[in-house]
Amino acid sequence: MPTDNRRGRVLQVTVGLGRGGAEKMMAETALRLDRSRWDVQVLSLKGDGPWGERLRAGGIPVSLLAGRGPWDARTVGRAVGFFRRNSFDIIHAHLLWAGVVAAVFKGRAKLVWHEHDTDEGMPAWKRVLERPFLGRADAVIAVSQPVASCVRRRHPSLTVPIHLFPNAVDASVFSGGGDAGNRLKRRARLWPGAERAAWIGYVGRLENPKKGIDVLLEAAAELRMRRPDARIVIAGDGPSRRELERAALEKGLKDMVRFLGVCEDPGSLYPLLDIFVLPSRWEGFGVVLLEAMASGLPVVATRVGGIIDVVREGATGILVPPEDAGSLRNGLLTLLEDPSAAGRMGACGRERVAAEFDFAVYLRKLERFYEKCVD
Repeated sequence: MPTDNRRGRVLQVTVGLGRGGAEKMMAETALRLDRSRWDVQVLSLKGDGPWGERLRAGGIPVSLLAGRGPWDARTVGRAVGFFRRNSFDIIHAHLLWAGVVAAVFKGRAKLVWHEHDTDEGMPAWKRVLERPFLGRADAVIAVSQPVASCVRRRHPSLTVPIHLFPNAVDASVFSGGGDAGNRLKRRARLWPGAERAAWIGYVGRLENPKKGIDVLLEAAAELRMRRPDARIVIAGDGPSRRELERAALEKGLKDMVRFLGVCEDPGSLYPLLDIFVLPSRWEGFGVVLLEAMASGLPVVATRVGGIIDVVREGATGILVPPEDAGSLRNGLLTLLEDPSAAGRMGACGRERVAAEFDFAVYLRKLERFYEKCVD
C-alpha cells in the first residue's frame, strides 16, 4: 500500500460494459474491492452498458471514451485527456485493446494485464500487435491454466510473470430449484405448455463459431428422437442470434428450442433448468459454469480450454469433444435418463464452487496481489 496511508488508486480498464464474462468479473471486482483501502474507477473504451449502470449505482466513477472500433482515432485523444486528468497506482486491464491503451498511458502505474480467453479465435495480426504492449505489463493474470499456457506459447520470450487467478462467483446469490409448485408456475410463464418438460439451458453470448450453439442445435435434432419431452432454453443475445434462430427453424425445432433473448437475471433462470449445457469450441473459463454449478445443476460441456479446470468430469458433469453433436446428445441423454446421477453431480458442483471458486476468497487474493504491486 502507499506509504502515506492514502487509499491505493486502481483503474479497471475494459473494452466495453456489456454482458460478457470478462466484463462481469471486472465489474464485480470493482464493486467489491474494499473502499477503505482502494479508490476505484472504471474506464470503458467503448460506450455505456448494463454494467455501467450497476457500477455507478454502486458508487464507482465510470468514464467512457465512446470509441467506435479499434481504429477510431478520436479514442486516442479522449484517452490522452483522461490520463492527463487522472493518475493511478494500479491499472488493471481486461482484454487486448484495453491492455494496449493501458500500456501506452500507464506512466508510473503498475499494469496488470488480465487474460480471459484462449487464443483459438485470435488472428495472427493481433498476436503480433499484442507482443510489445504485453511486454510493458508488470504482471499478467490468467483465468485458467490453459489460458496461461496460451500466453506462454504465443510469447515464449515473455519475461512478465503470469499469475493464475481462476474466476469466481458469489454462490450465495444462486439457489436450487426450490418449491416444485412455484417452479412449475414460473416455467409456465416463461414457456406455456412446457412446464413439465425436461429443460436443458444455455446462458451466454450468441456468438458462433466460438460458443458452438450450432452444434447444440444439431444435438437437439438428434435428441428429439429419443427424448421428445426435452426442451432447449437459450438465453442471451449476440451477433449470431438471427442465424441460429433461422437454423432452429430449418431443423424443425420450433417446438423444442426457445430463444429467450437477454436474461437480465440469470440467477432466476438456473433454478428452472434440469441441465446446463456449454458447447463451446473454445473457452478461456466459462463463468456461467460456476453460476450453474452454484445453482445445483449438472453440466454437459465441451472438453476445451479452461472448462477442464472448472468441470470435474464424472463428478460435477460430463465433458464431450467440441464440434461433436453425437457426443453432446449422448451426454445430455445420459443425465436425462439418470436423474439420480444428475442430482449427485448437481450437489457436487454446488460444493465445488463454494470450496474452490468463492468470490470472497478471490477478492482477498487479488487485494493481497495489489498490495504487493504497490509496495
